[in-house]
Amino acid sequence: MARPSNKDQRRKDIATAFLAVMSESGYAGATIRAIAKQADISPGLIHHHFANKQDILLAAVNQLVMQGRERYESLSASCNSPREQLQAFIDARLGLGDGHDKDAVKAWILIGSEAVRQTEVRHVYQQAIADQQKHLAELIAKSDQHQQPEENYQSQAALILSAIEGAYLLGSTCSDSLPQNFAAQELTKWLPN
Repeated sequence: MARPSNKDQRRKDIATAFLAVMSESGYAGATIRAIAKQADISPGLIHHHFANKQDILLAAVNQLVMQGRERYESLSASCNSPREQLQAFIDARLGLGDGHDKDAVKAWILIGSEAVRQTEVRHVYQQAIADQQKHLAELIAKSDQHQQPEENYQSQAALILSAIEGAYLLGSTCSDSLPQNFAAQELTKWLPN
C-alpha cells in the first residue's frame, strides 16, 4: 500500500488540529492562529494547504466521515448476521469502546450547526447523513424478517440517525447527568426485528 504524500498527511494533520480546536473553542474560536498552534506549524503553512477556514472545515467533515466508516468496518468485520452488522453500526456511532473520540463527537455537533449557517457545509453534511441513512436502511432491510415496504426502512433509518445525533448533543452537553453509554444500549432495544 502506498504511503500518503507529505501534502496529504499535512492536510490531515491540519484538519485534525482544526477539529481539536473547534471542539474546545467552537467554529469562531478555531482561528488560523489557534489551528497552527495546535498543529505545531506556522499559520502560513496552513494557507499553503487550504484557501481559508471553511476549506479546512470541509476537509474535517470528510475526515470525520471516514473515521466513522473505518470504525464501523472494524467493528463489523467479525459480524455473522445483518442484525450484528446493524449493532456494529450503532456501536460505531455511539459505543464508548476502542476508537471512541469524544472530541470528534463535539466537533460533529458544531459542524451540524455550521451546516445550518453555511450552504457549502450543509451540502457536505447532508451528503454524509444521506450516505449513513442509506447504509442503515440497507442493514435494517437485511435484518428484517417481515419484509416491509422500502419507505419503512428509510423512516426507521432516519429515526435511528436522529437518535444518534440527539445522543451526540446530550452526551456532549449533559454527560454528567446521563447514564454512561445509555444511547447505544437503549437504541439497540428499539432496533426493528
